[in-house]
Amino acid sequence: MFIHRPAYTLLSKPAKWNSYQAEAEKNFQNSLLCMIWAAKKYHFSRRLWYKIVYVTMERQQEKPFVEIFTDGACSGNPGVGGYGIILRSGDREKELSGCELHTTNNRMELTAVIRAIEALRTPCRIKIFTDSNYVVKGMTSWISLWLKNNWRNSQKQQVVNKDLWIRLLQLSQLHDIQWEWIRGHNEHTENERCDQLAKSAIKKCRKELMRGQA
Repeated sequence: MFIHRPAYTLLSKPAKWNSYQAEAEKNFQNSLLCMIWAAKKYHFSRRLWYKIVYVTMERQQEKPFVEIFTDGACSGNPGVGGYGIILRSGDREKELSGCELHTTNNRMELTAVIRAIEALRTPCRIKIFTDSNYVVKGMTSWISLWLKNNWRNSQKQQVVNKDLWIRLLQLSQLHDIQWEWIRGHNEHTENERCDQLAKSAIKKCRKELMRGQA
């Protein structure tokens, strides 16, 4: 049961309002969780409670919308790996790619998403398209259990690629993200392009490796 106290209004207490609102947005992007969190911490009246949620939702709608397409590839597993990214916001589009000399396919899939989100300069509403079930299921299902079990999986073993999962979790908390799995190599234009970027990055890494061995 919540203890109701007099509500702070935007006119009478602007400093406190801004402080509470900023902290609410920082802690939760989901409006319902934001409402529960604020009410428990500050014992807000229902009036202020709803006002915080309303303003939070308004600000979320003001965030730019970005579509992200990613793909990771690996020549050998482990082996030389690469990733490809397409960032799209309205009529603006940007491509990114990179490679690593010794990695795995799953690490490249994760790295692709991480590098894509890192490229964003402000909090955004994001829709991420990937052909990696490993990434999608990890972020939408498995990760809650890993956190509960101190980064151990259902077999009580250390989660593989923990470093990348932690980084991706940190980044995801800054944005509103929708995860979308797509079938790979199924004539999906953006996915095919990301695959090309990843394979080109692998070739570049191989050339650098051969140059270093010469």
